Amino acid sequence: MLLGDVMERLGDISRTDGFLAPETSVEDGEEVIGILPDDLKPLWAVMKETMKKVEDLHERIRIRFEEVGGDLKTFSKEEKKAVVLEHVIAENEQELVHTCFWNSVRHAFPAHATESLIGLRKDWQVIVGRPKPRISPIAGIVGLALLADILGRD
Repeated sequence: MLLGDVMERLGDISRTDGFLAPETSVEDGEEVIGILPDDLKPLWAVMKETMKKVEDLHERIRIRFEEVGGDLKTFSKEEKKAVVLEHVIAENEQELVHTCFWNSVRHAFPAHATESLIGLRKDWQVIVGRPKPRISPIAGIVGLALLADILGRD
């Protein structure tokens, strides 16, 4: 079960583990509102792990797509379905952990819970600021046409 798997991974992480803190410095227009509570650092570690899993999957898809010269007809229906299922499962896990982490941060800093951007910077500094545009990596890799094709529109 998804939530059970996440909880198990959280249980495997000690609060005294050396977590990789963010390396990004506070930027202009960002305001430091506090330091991330220690009890959220394991959830940060699991979130980063799930993000890496999705990034690795995107890279595998990109490489496979390049191997066939962008010709979707070389993918079998089974391969297309397997890629979609793997992607959906990885994205669901990443989304769950991401939402849990950032909602937990907002609960830790309730005066800033309605901010459009809340982030984490070097030395575990929690910041608020302006959101930056973001494009989904999968859209850049394969585009909407590939997703439509993968979803079974042969």
